[in-house]
Amino acid sequence: MFSIHGLCGLCRGVGRKRPSPESRNEALDSPALETRQDDLDDGEDEELQHLERYQYNPLSANDKIRVFHFQDTKSRLECTIKEIKLSDGGYTALSYEWGSQETPFRMFVRDRDGRALGYIPLTTNLHNALTDLQDTPGLEGKHYWIDQITINQCDNLEKGHQVKLMKDVYGNAFQVITYLGTHAKNMEEEAQALDLLLRIDTHFCPNYKYLDFKSMYEKYFYDLGKLPVQKPPDDTFGNDPAWPALLRIVFGAWLGRLWMVQENILCPNTVMLRGHKQLEWLSIAAIPILFHLQLLPVELLDREVNNLGLRFSPLDNLSPLALTWDARHAQIHRNKARYENFRPLADNLAFYDLLDCENPRDRIFAVLGVSADADVLGIEPDYKIPVHELYTQVSKRILIHGHNLYFLGIVGKQEVGSHPLLLTWAFAGTPQCMVTISSFRPHPYERSDIEFEDNDRTMVIKGHIARKLRFVSEPVNWYKLAKDEKDWIMFYSQIVTLCCLVMKSATNPENSVKALLSALVADYHWALTVSETTFYTWCFCRYLATCLHTWTLGSIERQEPVCDEIRSMISLLHKLFQNDDTIIQVDPWSPITDEEYKVGREMLGRTRIEGRSIAITENEEFCNVTGRAQQDDVIALLAGGELAYVLRAVGDKYQYIGDAYVHEFVDGDAYKDVSPEEVDVEIRII
Repeated sequence: MFSIHGLCGLCRGVGRKRPSPESRNEALDSPALETRQDDLDDGEDEELQHLERYQYNPLSANDKIRVFHFQDTKSRLECTIKEIKLSDGGYTALSYEWGSQETPFRMFVRDRDGRALGYIPLTTNLHNALTDLQDTPGLEGKHYWIDQITINQCDNLEKGHQVKLMKDVYGNAFQVITYLGTHAKNMEEEAQALDLLLRIDTHFCPNYKYLDFKSMYEKYFYDLGKLPVQKPPDDTFGNDPAWPALLRIVFGAWLGRLWMVQENILCPNTVMLRGHKQLEWLSIAAIPILFHLQLLPVELLDREVNNLGLRFSPLDNLSPLALTWDARHAQIHRNKARYENFRPLADNLAFYDLLDCENPRDRIFAVLGVSADADVLGIEPDYKIPVHELYTQVSKRILIHGHNLYFLGIVGKQEVGSHPLLLTWAFAGTPQCMVTISSFRPHPYERSDIEFEDNDRTMVIKGHIARKLRFVSEPVNWYKLAKDEKDWIMFYSQIVTLCCLVMKSATNPENSVKALLSALVADYHWALTVSETTFYTWCFCRYLATCLHTWTLGSIERQEPVCDEIRSMISLLHKLFQNDDTIIQVDPWSPITDEEYKVGREMLGRTRIEGRSIAITENEEFCNVTGRAQQDDVIALLAGGELAYVLRAVGDKYQYIGDAYVHEFVDGDAYKDVSPEEVDVEIRII
């Protein structure tokens, strides 16, 4: 049975040191040919020196895979490969990072009678993993499935077929081992880090069964009182010198791999391997989540983030890990069937957009095994198909199968793809670069009949061109790039500048305050009275002014233009609403009150502006639009769309630019006096 935690189960043992950390690091610094020769030192068989690359025999059936077991050799890696039926299981699968594509190491292959058959080239990371696997005591599995060894990497046809089987490869495995890398050179430092991990796991493990994706982002983040353990073990906990070493272990490459998702979900019996030590999966995965819930001191991450070598702040990319945790949580604690908790492919493409994969086709292939609609969509892994064609066909199938434009909202938030043949309505394989806005159903029809023309290059959909944009602000930078105080200063400054420019562009500033606030929040469920809107806007500006002043204290001249803007904004609000009872008649530059600070912070949390712009239509409506929108773009209401959509005319067709929120169009209000049959036409998007 899979053990969730335990004093004895967290670290399961240390094996003999072969090779030593010193010799392994020396090997990493050696030229490739010298490293390969090192595999044959100590007077090994001369026959191995002249071996050619191992030639795989084709698999005998579509339901067959290869597995291997280690030969009992001390000075080099040797194995024997055999073919088995996938459904037989009984093997251990490895989840690891390929790292560099260079292959300076070898594993030698022998047949059952001991005859040498050839060698398989290995990346450095896999060589380290195999060496640690051989030396780890207590591993129950004898046969292994590892892609670099058991799949013919020179055969794209076989690779495509085996990728199609990945769900069953990991699902049928007796055990999955996620490799966290070899141990640190300083063994004492490594031991202290793992001791700290044990303390954290032992202390917080009562919380684990209460955490799932929804609670991580909603319930417990705001109400930690519902968790059994709400505080660290002691007051000196955050000063433990082992924290940097532990963070390097936890926030390693495994967290950034796209293939990690299905490899860590599909088999309930999954453990971590660090050097020669087995660690419980939950003990490692819990650390980022505990930081997110602020049960661990976040300042530790802030202090070490630059040393971790991450592209993004560790907590900004928590969703993939949280979703992986949730799927495992469902299997273990809620007794759900293995595949019952899977999400559609469209969601997986959005949720895991920041994770890395070497081949752009794997943006899709790597998550098919955990996508609920993979079979219905009929997508076959094929590494020979051009990337733009794959993305186009997958997008078409998702749109047709869904009978709505949900996927179009995902596409609109991605960075613009660099491939010249990518279509504006198709998946681009790039990360999302703007925040999501809430659905508001501007079109009466929730279902759409989407068609395609011009060899699938043109999407045809019924809809209505409702408005043209007369003003569009500069977009606010995507907040996930914010790693330090300077980035947050820039982020806050951009919000201030945006608000000021929008108010200056409004024809009636007094009536525009509520419209601006509504556009910033982009959520029609959050309704305020006129008086509340005034007070919230006032507090929001006061909060931003206070933060900027505090952060730039001593170097205020660097932010002088922004300070002028916010002084102008606060003065305008004070002048407009000086007779309003909700604004206390005090000097607007006096210290911020507790209530103003609380409301201002709440308002900042509600804004949906990262990566987006505020626009004004020719009818003077304020809109929250994609940051790629421009003046003279149009807003379309499309059948099956839960948002409004920004389009750009190209002859008699349109390019899709992104989505938009227009409060005046909520729940089909644009159609209250007219039916879709009267005004909707075929709109062609290329």
